[in-house]
Amino acid sequence: MVADVPAEVAAATVELVQAFRRATPAALAAPDAGAAARELRALVGELGEDHRRFEAAARGWTEADREAKKRTRRKRDVDFARVTIALARLGEVDLALRLAKVPFQRRVEELAALAGRLAATAPAEDRVEIEKRTDSGAPAAP
Repeated sequence: MVADVPAEVAAATVELVQAFRRATPAALAAPDAGAAARELRALVGELGEDHRRFEAAARGWTEADREAKKRTRRKRDVDFARVTIALARLGEVDLALRLAKVPFQRRVEELAALAGRLAATAPAEDRVEIEKRTDSGAPAAP
């Protein structure tokens, strides 16, 4: 474990970064900002679902609940790493760094708000599909 990051999460993050580097000519360039924004919006929806599953598992007391909590925490961490990469592609590095330091529910809320702003700037034909994919179920950030 390095910097309190479990080995499985670190390995998955390395895989994601390597895939990003293979797909992107420049370190943080987003060759297609629209594609990066669509990717982020989809990831935010997935992350919100991950967090809901984690919270449900955390409420249980059985061995199965503990295993589910462990499994969902790791998936949530890997998906947050994917979100971090998408944020970097969009030039939102400061936001990515700040979100890593706040409680997970707040991360989901702030990312849902960002996804809403991105959806508002998307072409009209994409908006209906975007709204379906980014509904995290989390309350809107104040």
